[in-house]
Amino acid sequence: FLMEKYSAWRDKETGIHPLFHPKPKVTRIFFRPVVDFFLAVSRLLLLLLFFPCYFIIASLFELVPLPGLIKRMILRTTHTIGCRITLYILGFWHIPTTYQRLSRRHPLPKIYPPGLNIASGDLIICNKLSYVEVLYLGYRFAPTFTAVSIDGDAVKSINLFTALFDSMNLRKVYKKDSTFEPLQDILYRCGSSYGGPVVLFPEGINGNGKGLLQMCSALKNVDSDQLRTHIIGFKYYWHYFSPTYTVGNVIYHLYQLSGQVSHTKPSPTFS
Repeated sequence: FLMEKYSAWRDKETGIHPLFHPKPKVTRIFFRPVVDFFLAVSRLLLLLLFFPCYFIIASLFELVPLPGLIKRMILRTTHTIGCRITLYILGFWHIPTTYQRLSRRHPLPKIYPPGLNIASGDLIICNKLSYVEVLYLGYRFAPTFTAVSIDGDAVKSINLFTALFDSMNLRKVYKKDSTFEPLQDILYRCGSSYGGPVVLFPEGINGNGKGLLQMCSALKNVDSDQLRTHIIGFKYYWHYFSPTYTVGNVIYHLYQLSGQVSHTKPSPTFS
């Protein structure tokens, strides 16, 4: 029944399904579930202690009326520390980043680490495999996230925590209302008020990294300089458990994610 229900999303030529959770590539040793249990329980308890504190502090700073640049510096520092510690707790100890050339006519940037040149008002276009990508983007850029309407032609700005919780709720959809606006308006506003770069997930939902879904039309009529548009592609290298979250229960996914000793290479690629 499950295969029939989601078969419409399978690519007919390649057989790739962008929504099913990948199966383990290797067989686990018999006592590994015991190790997973103790790791997951300890990490989830630590997460329950740390994340509410981070959420409260960051939310309070967002409400405090401060000059744009000062508020940006405070929020950037708060999200950098909060998101990185959360990633550490979940087992993401080292996250390597690389550049990928989109065209042979353009040389690879010489700015390291990748993404160091991304500023307020820039547009970041990237795929999303789970809620982990939201934490990584928050750690690196403390950006303004966007939510795509159900018809895919309008967006509205949301904060990091809304984007994070939306990524955990696979059934979350937004119907277009007065809070939606052209993407260009959000880019202009963030550029003039130190709102950080603007992140757009053009697929609108989480994928498993094996294929791309149809892109939304919100990018139409966006007059953004190509030098200020950045494409980031996320890919996981894994053996026992893929961190992608496309189906299932978020609590069980968090348990499985926390039960891994480490997630060595959730590799963002910048273009």
